[in-house]
Amino acid sequence: MELSRKLLLTVAMIIATVASGAEVKLPKPVGKKGADLLLFCGGRPWIANNCRQFFATSGFKVTLVGPDILNGLGGAPLRKFLHESPDKEPPKKDGITPAFKQLDRFKVVFFNAIPLKNQRKIFTVERIEALKKFVADGGGLVIDRDAPFELLDGLSPVVANGDKFMKVDGAAVKRVVSNRYAFLPEKWDVLTPYAPVKIAENAEVIALINGEVPYIAAKNYGKGRVLFFNDYWKMNGDAFRQFFYWGYSKALMAELAADAAKMKEHHPAELVLNMPDRPARKNLKKISLKVSAPVLKIEKLNTPPVIRKNHVRFADGVKINVMKNGRLNIFVPGMDKAVIRSAQIPVPEIYGDTESFDSDSTEADGDTRRGKTIRTDWKYTGIEPRDNGGAAICYTDGKGATLEWIFHSGKMNINGRKYTGFTDHVEIKNFKGTIESVKFSGKLLADFTNLKTRRMACYTSIRGYDHYDMSGKKSVRLPKWNFFGSGQPFTYMNADEGIFAEFPDKAMPLYAQMNIRKNTKNVTRELFLSVGRKRNNLKTGKIWHIYSAGAEDIENDYMAIWQTVRRHLRKQEKVKSFPILSRASWGTGRHPLEHRLKVMKAAAKLGFSTMRLPYSPCAMEKLDDENHMLDYKNIRALGMIPRPWSPGGYLHGQTEQIFKDHPEWFIRKANGKIYGYFNDNYPVADFNNPEFRKWYYALIRRCKAGGMGAIYMDMIGAAAQLVNYAGKEAEPVLNGVVEVFRFLSAEDLSFGIEGMNPLAIDNYWYRRFRYIPMSGREFAVIGSSLVLKPEDGDTFSLDPFRMAMYNANGRIDLDGYVENIERFPNEIKMIEKLGTMLPEIDRTFKRFRLPFIKTTEFGTLWTEGDKGALFFYDSVDSITLELPPGWGIEGVKGKTIKNIKPETIINIGREYSAK
Repeated sequence: MELSRKLLLTVAMIIATVASGAEVKLPKPVGKKGADLLLFCGGRPWIANNCRQFFATSGFKVTLVGPDILNGLGGAPLRKFLHESPDKEPPKKDGITPAFKQLDRFKVVFFNAIPLKNQRKIFTVERIEALKKFVADGGGLVIDRDAPFELLDGLSPVVANGDKFMKVDGAAVKRVVSNRYAFLPEKWDVLTPYAPVKIAENAEVIALINGEVPYIAAKNYGKGRVLFFNDYWKMNGDAFRQFFYWGYSKALMAELAADAAKMKEHHPAELVLNMPDRPARKNLKKISLKVSAPVLKIEKLNTPPVIRKNHVRFADGVKINVMKNGRLNIFVPGMDKAVIRSAQIPVPEIYGDTESFDSDSTEADGDTRRGKTIRTDWKYTGIEPRDNGGAAICYTDGKGATLEWIFHSGKMNINGRKYTGFTDHVEIKNFKGTIESVKFSGKLLADFTNLKTRRMACYTSIRGYDHYDMSGKKSVRLPKWNFFGSGQPFTYMNADEGIFAEFPDKAMPLYAQMNIRKNTKNVTRELFLSVGRKRNNLKTGKIWHIYSAGAEDIENDYMAIWQTVRRHLRKQEKVKSFPILSRASWGTGRHPLEHRLKVMKAAAKLGFSTMRLPYSPCAMEKLDDENHMLDYKNIRALGMIPRPWSPGGYLHGQTEQIFKDHPEWFIRKANGKIYGYFNDNYPVADFNNPEFRKWYYALIRRCKAGGMGAIYMDMIGAAAQLVNYAGKEAEPVLNGVVEVFRFLSAEDLSFGIEGMNPLAIDNYWYRRFRYIPMSGREFAVIGSSLVLKPEDGDTFSLDPFRMAMYNANGRIDLDGYVENIERFPNEIKMIEKLGTMLPEIDRTFKRFRLPFIKTTEFGTLWTEGDKGALFFYDSVDSITLELPPGWGIEGVKGKTIKNIKPETIINIGREYSAK
């Protein structure tokens, strides 16, 4: 026996001599504090990086020897994009040798996801001796199912009991001891083929498979401790039932390391993806509610203004004073303070090229694009009347160019609240040079009391929703956000004196930025209006600026403006609104047909209306391939709407046929080269090209004929910001994107985009660990259909009913449900509960196209035309409704409803009137 062991060690040493990589310096540790952990992790680079991150999150300072420096031992192909060669391998760099030279730096060493054949090469005689000394001196060691137990010379808590991995075959794990592992379920399924091992001498069993085979075992060695677990943390191909997806896997990995390090206190439950707490429910006794259809009216006033020297007064009382330097102070009726002070003369800008987009997270934040000011010495020349009640503030540069800053007044009634307002835009003539953007700057609501701004942005930091203090008590800078890609399509400020908001009159690429410095009272607001590329004459779109006196009504005024902007722009651009229906999905596009069918059938049984098809990555031109068309057919047969993922006009490299046939359809940079996302690897189509749109429309019609009923267009919000430099002049790509939206509307195909766009259904990726916490603030996701990924713990991180209250929902991946594996505690029960709610939620959603929603003391009130709905988050003993004439309550005689339970929806409207 001793001879055999020595022979194995000798063979291992000989094998190890084939290593060829040069030694490298170890990477800096990740994690600010905690025990030092040396992590050897194989698999794909993102697997190893993710593993390092969750160890750091759980309280370790982690040094990673990952695929890039494993000397070829355990690293997986680095293929990241579709155009890359599938056999590209990591370069051989040796981080193993320097790591073993520095073992005394660490408290625990952890081996994960390195195949057995590679671990045998790693564990040379010298390295095993170094590990024995390390552990004997008080270090910790964790090994996984692929460890070469026969080589570890008494270190391992288990010994081999066979040479083939055991099949899962319904095997289950049960905890033998609880103590620090009590956060785990008492029993769970084995998810990965496991090593046939038995407990070693002087070792303890912590968890057993089928009461026989050690799943977790431990052994004290000298002053140190060794842990074994019969699994590894790594994604394995298309299979879903694996340790990687199990909701407790990260926490278990962290606890193994903590146990090996003999940490007295550890809290791995932080890595278990529990859902956030919901707002507490109330019990309301006897209440009443007046229901009325909202007034949403925008009126442009045509009465000629009064112009006297450097002053303009409009019929609604808006006043503009022009200062000697050409800047403006703008006042509204009843206010001595200017709502916009020292508004600067609009500034032409040029970018000179297309913004680089290199993020690998598919998240378009629109925050980096910066224009260069075109130096122009504009001189104020006077004020002139214009048609339809307008007034032009006129400037010249002395070289023949003119700039007219043109204003019109108007008023609005938004759900009973009246606003005074005006529009402004710029016309520039005879300008020498190219203009790509015009910047408008001014100081907002200076000296107003308790000044704040509400803001929601999906991909621009700070991500999510917040109500920012803009009073000057502290410095606040809100990064630039894009109205048609990554943020709410308006600016909004409120003070004790009133509410001020701004939004575009028509679709145009538009950015906004706001900031205030500490101990000042001036909020600087900049608006950047992209015009494409214009040489000589140009006309910008119009921007509305509106003000209403009086304090706001909780979040209702904010929501009312948001909803008004959506309605106004969709009407202006002739784009339809579609019901936002429930969506089920499987996790990735790689699952085999058998799994896809299981998910489809489960979704139909649970009551989902829409089936999301996550074909990412997928070539745009393959949206109608035979496999996709089969999915459309199967989903339609189950009574659901197929809704595929599709690239929003971009390609995965230049190998796709559409690029080979028509390279002229794609956006070019200023140097004439093809522009693409991700270091120019993903060419982006020019939606302004009518021939491209003709090809795209034919593709969509083929898919529709095959059963497709809706579509998601990835990164089309980012595309809308672009400009094609192929010619001397160009329109913003947003113009062509709007044409696509009109086409989809005419085809009656619901469409969503990545990001926030008032013309489409918002489908941004909500990630609770990257966003400001939004539980209880679901009003900010109004009118959206979010991407909620289970691996981020996001599936139910926003309450489904609270989202439904605001005409919003999230995608629900059913992989875990159909495979009976929970990615977070109680996932299956939560999905089953949602299934009981879906029929009523979707039945109500289908009654509306774009409901007007208002927060109430019990939940929300929806109205649209001659119908409405009440969503009760809280219980109510009795509510009496004051309804419009001819309206009734479904299933109720009279106007009073009693004993209403939480999560109840009650439909109202003319269709329920008493006959």
